[in-house]
Amino acid sequence: VNLGCVPKKLMVYAAHFAEEWRDARHYGWDVQEPTHDWAKLIRRKDQEIARPNATDERMLVNAGVTILRGTARVVGPHEVQITHPDGAVSVRGGKHLLVAVGGKPKRPSFPGAEHVLVSDDLSPRPPCPCGSA
Repeated sequence: VNLGCVPKKLMVYAAHFAEEWRDARHYGWDVQEPTHDWAKLIRRKDQEIARPNATDERMLVNAGVTILRGTARVVGPHEVQITHPDGAVSVRGGKHLLVAVGGKPKRPSFPGAEHVLVSDDLSPRPPCPCGSA
């Protein structure tokens, strides 16, 4: 959601919008050429990601869930070892454990792939691929 789904949908919508805006003149709309503010799009993407994350985390905490951040490793049937961001290590156990593992996108390997953005390229703040602000 943070690096893939939401940013991808916003970027695809933004990419299609200019073309659809230009096509509108063929359907009776009197429109000016659209302009784009890359920094504003990135700020909006960040807001769209932060809002549901904060809501989800608040709901989990209110339901009694303990959220731990770090790198986890399963060490037993109901236990994980967590290396926290500060380097501290702890072992936690419970009847139910949820480990959000994350993932990495696969970069394509075809001619021209250097011009393709993958989800990791969209965060935190990429420069405008068009070379303008």
